[in-house]
Amino acid sequence: MSLDENSVILITSIGKESKTLCYVIDILEKEIGKVREVVILYPKTIENSDVVKAYNEVSQILALRQIRVYRIDVNPYNFVDLVTRVRSIVREKYKEFGENYKIILNLTAGRRSVGFALFCVAMLEADKVFQCVYLKEETTKLMEIPFIKLDISLTESEKKVLSEIMNIVNNRGVSKIKENEVTKRVVGTNIYRIMSRLKEKGIIKNVKREGKTWVIKVSDFVRFINI
Repeated sequence: MSLDENSVILITSIGKESKTLCYVIDILEKEIGKVREVVILYPKTIENSDVVKAYNEVSQILALRQIRVYRIDVNPYNFVDLVTRVRSIVREKYKEFGENYKIILNLTAGRRSVGFALFCVAMLEADKVFQCVYLKEETTKLMEIPFIKLDISLTESEKKVLSEIMNIVNNRGVSKIKENEVTKRVVGTNIYRIMSRLKEKGIIKNVKREGKTWVIKVSDFVRFINI
């Protein structure tokens, strides 16, 4: 498909009213450029006749406007999977078309968890995402949601400690472990300092004290970090 520099690829959830998504597309075409593709994140785990109706209406309207529609079934209650799938879509579209189009993420309508996932992807893939937008329904005006690159960089020593934590977590199939289990397995005088830095970065968190040690929990964001 041939795209010009003002072409738009819209990635969006869908709610109970088709007009909401149509409003967003109309405004984008007026202010930015022709919407060529719409990727709809469809909540496969939710049986809602209004959502089904809205999706069918949108599909028919966009077909008449020669806008390609891709339906991606998602589980709105699995946040990590949501982020992973949307991130993959953004990367695939960027690889396919490069900078010849603008990827826009629509946070309006649909489940809030999907909107949060879209915003998270915008921060993780800030170099590929052009805009995040939200439709103010009371004014039918499009609001741009600012975002910055989410860059969690780790030192080699932090990666080593985090890798050991993940080994324990994955081998046991748990999300929480005792801090002293890590300190016993990793040799080094700075282990507590490294653990403290990982906590400052939000990668691990203290849950509760058990005797002289902390029970710690690993953030799901670890799945998006290369260690």
